[in-house]
Amino acid sequence: MRDDARLFDLMNSLLHHLGLNPMTVDPKWLGLYELKARNLRDYGKAKDTLLLMKQIVRIKEQTLAEDHHNLLASQLALAIMYRDNGRVQEAVSLTEHVTKINKQSLVKGHPHRLESQCQLAMAYRASGQIKQGGVTTGACGQDP
Repeated sequence: MRDDARLFDLMNSLLHHLGLNPMTVDPKWLGLYELKARNLRDYGKAKDTLLLMKQIVRIKEQTLAEDHHNLLASQLALAIMYRDNGRVQEAVSLTEHVTKINKQSLVKGHPHRLESQCQLAMAYRASGQIKQGGVTTGACGQDP
């Protein structure tokens, strides 16, 4: 059995043991649900991953500052899921938001800032906007 399949079974057993709904995020167990979402993604369950990630981001938006790195990382992960599942306009919009906040709050060359710029370039490319706002896939690893 593959490791992601074993983890999938283990996660379901753990959530059941704790009396938690596997598809409704309990804010007290946010980290566990983030792990479950990553496992669902790796296991090929895109719709379930999106459902959990949207809930996770919504909870973090209510509890963390707009520039908190945990919120931004989850928003970027959700944007990547949107892009990978053909929801390109949602991906572009959310990635633009994360990139804007990172540019305001992180120093030039910071790895999180570079990652959001790279993901923005990839979202633009997926949407057919090869070059938008001076951002290209050449931005990956550089901070213009």
